[in-house]
Amino acid sequence: MGWSLEDRTFYYIDSPTNTVAAYDFDPASGEISGRHPVVRLPEGLGGMPDGLCVDAEGLLWVALWGGAGVGRWDPSTGQLQQWLPVSALNVTS
Repeated sequence: MGWSLEDRTFYYIDSPTNTVAAYDFDPASGEISGRHPVVRLPEGLGGMPDGLCVDAEGLLWVALWGGAGVGRWDPSTGQLQQWLPVSALNVTS
């Protein structure tokens, strides 16, 4: 789980569907609504998303369990910006 820089969007990893979902968040009430996918990980990467964090530019770093890497994704376009392979097969947040 993660929050956008302005605390108006809540991000959630949906591992079984290989998706990062976003919800609108109201900080005053704590309510979330409006679920929509922002990243759909392609099958070719291997593994499944298993945790994320939001960086200082508002992009999402998503760990891939069984995928031996971490990807940096733009939630506004759904595009992969950077890929970092790691020496562990099962990467998590």
